[in-house]
Amino acid sequence: MNIFVTLCCSGRDTATKITIGDDGIVWENCLKSINRRDIISVILPGGIKRIEHDAFKRCVNLRVINIPSGIEEIGDRAFQGCLNLESPIRIPSSTKRIGERAFSICRKLDCVILEEGVEEIGDAAFASTNIESITIPSSVKLMGRLAFLSCKRLTTVNIPKTMNTLVAGMFSGCSSLNNITVPDGTVIEPEVFQGCSNLETIHGSVDISYAMYSFKDCEKLKEITIDNASMHVSIGSFINCKSLKEVFLPANVKDIAIAAFLNCSSLENVNFPMGLESIESSAFHRCSSLDKITVMVNTSIDDTSFDDHTAIDRIGMVRGWY
Repeated sequence: MNIFVTLCCSGRDTATKITIGDDGIVWENCLKSINRRDIISVILPGGIKRIEHDAFKRCVNLRVINIPSGIEEIGDRAFQGCLNLESPIRIPSSTKRIGERAFSICRKLDCVILEEGVEEIGDAAFASTNIESITIPSSVKLMGRLAFLSCKRLTTVNIPKTMNTLVAGMFSGCSSLNNITVPDGTVIEPEVFQGCSNLETIHGSVDISYAMYSFKDCEKLKEITIDNASMHVSIGSFINCKSLKEVFLPANVKDIAIAAFLNCSSLENVNFPMGLESIESSAFHRCSSLDKITVMVNTSIDDTSFDDHTAIDRIGMVRGWY
């Protein structure tokens, strides 16, 4: 079985072929006789089952490659650092797994098409690419952390209704992302949208119980619907959300963690549920527009939770008193 490779040596393009075994696997050492920097295009034949880890890693001048139908796995770092790899890249439905960092740091890659059938996307699989739009198939069962980390041109994301969790750092640093729609009740893990400086709206309710730093530096975030399943407001969840004016906390929220709304300078109104047990240090520090809040008398408030200008009105009866 042969792979056809075009090389550019001394300014001239030459074609060559590389023979691989009948196991249908493209191994890392299949390119050992070639200077990786000379490779500009690769044609993979039908019958290939797997592209192994590191197979084309740092082929910095590779521009064109096909992913033929029948490939079941793209290994870890398979195309990492292919700085000139051009779009579009179509991942066929036969591909069940895209490995960790498989296409990370492919700076020119701006279009990836994931066909229905892909089941696993590894950690940082498309990190630091120039992808502008992505549709995640409903067949995806396992999404890796940091999958689209620092995709700074990403503007459009289509999340399937079957995806009920956005994993840690999934869209962190996607500074062009303006809005996103998620299924109601979606669980937000840590740092999911951290640094999404143009994110204005999240359509659909989100469970922020584990969302540490998930909306940090989302300076344009104007509104968010917190799902009733939320039990906590996590540490640093909304730091520097300077456009957020109002927050409605559902009845199940028991505590607001350290620095949860730190420096939310436009925040004017927060409803605090009757069952809220504690507001921790610096939770609303530097919320310069928050003039007054109303909480139950039983709610524990740290001395640094609010700035001095915020008036605190306590209502209700102390537990155990009749």
